[in-house]
Amino acid sequence: MLLEKIRIQSFRQYDDVTIPFERGLTAIVGPNGAGKSTLVEAIIFALYGEQRGNKDTLRPFRLGQGEPSVTLWFQLGEDHFRVHRTLSKASLHLVTDVEEVLAQSLSGVTSEVQRRLGLTHEQFVNSFYTEQKNAHFLKFSSKGRKIEELAKMLGYDDLKRASKIAERAYDAARSELAGLQEAAQTQQDAKQRREIAAARLAQEKKDLEQLEQDAERLLNSLKESKPKAERAKKVEECVAALERIAASIAVAEQHVAERKRELEEAKKQVERRASLEEKAREYEATKKRLQELEALRSKAAEIALARRQLEQLAEEIHSLQEELSGIEGEELERVQTELKEDEERLAQLRTTLEEQRRKWQEQGEAVRREVAQLEADAKRLRQRLEELKAAAKDGVCVTCGQPLPEGRLPEQDAVEERLVETEANLERSRAEARAFEAEPESFAELRAEMESLQETIKGKEAALAVARDRAQKAAKLRAQLGQKQKEVERLQEHCAEEVPFDQAEYEQAKQHLAALEEVYRDYLALASAEKVLQEAADRLAREEQRLNEQTEERKRYQQEIEETGLTLEEARAILQEFQQAEVEARTLVERIEGQKRVVQSAERELAEAVEATKRYEDLLRKIEERTRAVSLNRTVQRAMEALSKQMTDEIRPELQRYASDYVAELSRGRYRKIQLNEDFVPHLVDDVKGSEQVKQVISGGEEDLMQLSLRLALSHFIRSNANQSLSLLILDEVFGSLDEDRRSAVLDQLRALSDLFEQVLIISHIDAINEAADRVIEVRYDAEAQVSRVTGTDIPDEELVLTAG
Repeated sequence: MLLEKIRIQSFRQYDDVTIPFERGLTAIVGPNGAGKSTLVEAIIFALYGEQRGNKDTLRPFRLGQGEPSVTLWFQLGEDHFRVHRTLSKASLHLVTDVEEVLAQSLSGVTSEVQRRLGLTHEQFVNSFYTEQKNAHFLKFSSKGRKIEELAKMLGYDDLKRASKIAERAYDAARSELAGLQEAAQTQQDAKQRREIAAARLAQEKKDLEQLEQDAERLLNSLKESKPKAERAKKVEECVAALERIAASIAVAEQHVAERKRELEEAKKQVERRASLEEKAREYEATKKRLQELEALRSKAAEIALARRQLEQLAEEIHSLQEELSGIEGEELERVQTELKEDEERLAQLRTTLEEQRRKWQEQGEAVRREVAQLEADAKRLRQRLEELKAAAKDGVCVTCGQPLPEGRLPEQDAVEERLVETEANLERSRAEARAFEAEPESFAELRAEMESLQETIKGKEAALAVARDRAQKAAKLRAQLGQKQKEVERLQEHCAEEVPFDQAEYEQAKQHLAALEEVYRDYLALASAEKVLQEAADRLAREEQRLNEQTEERKRYQQEIEETGLTLEEARAILQEFQQAEVEARTLVERIEGQKRVVQSAERELAEAVEATKRYEDLLRKIEERTRAVSLNRTVQRAMEALSKQMTDEIRPELQRYASDYVAELSRGRYRKIQLNEDFVPHLVDDVKGSEQVKQVISGGEEDLMQLSLRLALSHFIRSNANQSLSLLILDEVFGSLDEDRRSAVLDQLRALSDLFEQVLIISHIDAINEAADRVIEVRYDAEAQVSRVTGTDIPDEELVLTAG
């Protein structure tokens, strides 16, 4: 794994900064508390998520910033990746021409990173990442846990998984073998069943062949007698047809007689209608004249009614004129003008009150928001001050254990000054907020004026309503008067017309029409007589045609019977004999079909027996194969267990050898060996007068040297033996207790490991590291702006975003 670039936003003391990484040895230097270790914490946060157990510790020091966010670009083998993480979401991308999303959740990204790196967070900080306060070798809870985690780092747990797979395969093969053996016992008689089925099939086929021969002889006999049977069948059919035709002829003769009677009755109705035609014409002429007289009579009645309505309208017009003259006019326009002016004044007062209230509320809300913001700022500053005091306990940096200037972190004075200023501003804002608890007196004065004006408007609205009612009533009376006068003019024109109506002629026409009424009804009733006569003639012709056709058909059937040369009795005897032969033939055919099904059943039985024999033989072959598989899987499983134990047993001496090489290099030959006991607890071995002895008491510098040697040995061992793709090594404040000579030895050794670790990050507050590094990144804390600033000679300006706000 190689780091390519990181962008840190709103993460503890970092505002927004982007830092590129290169191969080789990079020194990250700066005073204690500047934010060096926070850079590494941001890298681990991007890969594995928050590890402190309290997300609030990652939030920005400065108030008002957003959610912490880290984006890390890194290379793993030939692939390039980008991981982005905040406190609430995360994503992992494979960077190609088009980015591919690999995971998109907090847990999903962590799992995918662990899978691709081959290390959990705990394994990573015990191998490729070393910090002084956690430099002790393999900080796991027990010996078993240490060996287990080492095996995972080295990939030896794959052997255990392979052993488990072989064990499961052994159990499955043994279970399958038992099932196969049990199934084979139930199929031992398969060969005997096949022989029985073959014998049965041969007998059933022989019976079928005999039935088919009998059927062939009977069918040949039926074929020879079929022509004679067909003539007999024809006689029987013709006799039955003659019986039906005889009945049909009798019915047809009856229908012809009925149709003749219907025709005579229709002729009489036609003659009756012709005798009534003259009286019918007289009735229609009288009815027409009576309708004309009825119209004249109605017109005369309308004119008489119109004259009576004229008299009534004259009285109504007189009454309306008197009522209209009694209504006096009102000053409607004046009242409307005054009312409109008062309403406009009221709307103006209401707008003024609402505008003043809105401004007063906005000012109050702004003061209250300022109070809340200042209270939150003060709380955050108190918390930050407590963190700084805890980080500088007893005047010593809790990160590296070095004394601090004046016993305080550089940021502490700036935070205390900012807290005093914030609390003073908070008291002033609270006093301003209390002034907005009660409304101004000007609001009450405006409300009083509005209430007085509303009473005046109510009085004018009542007067306006009375004036409007009287005006509306006068308008309605004028409209009614105009309508009445138009109606008078229309009626006068209508009454001037004269109608020539003769009452005596009207009465005489009514009596004459009543005398002809019954004759006319008879005439109308006979309107369809001609049609009925024609239909009766048509029906008679059709019935006579049908009778003739049936008579001809009877003659044809009689001639066909004569042509057969058989009597009815002879024909029936021939048919009976033929039908009995057909029944026998059908029975024989059914027996043949049944025998065929029996043969098919025997064939299926034989096929099943043959298949069962094949299955039994297959089972025997599978039993032999499973027996070999059981033996093979058992052998593989035991071999894997033995290999896993052997490789695990080799971890301790291998680690001890690597660690001894490193301590010899780092101590310039002063110490040549580190010993690991069975619990992987390290001891420094000293050469006393040519004899190796465990050094019982060691100094802090020697302890750090031994732990650093073990950490480098473990990283080297994992990188070489497990073929891990991580080419990164991070050392955080590991030089604090080492003298200059040993620091130089460590740096020389790190350069010698460049083929294993292409990228090494050294974090230190010791400026002397700068000279040995290929590249230097310097971190400084700006107390006034409350942000950490990063500089470096090979960091392009466009890659850095160092704004304080």
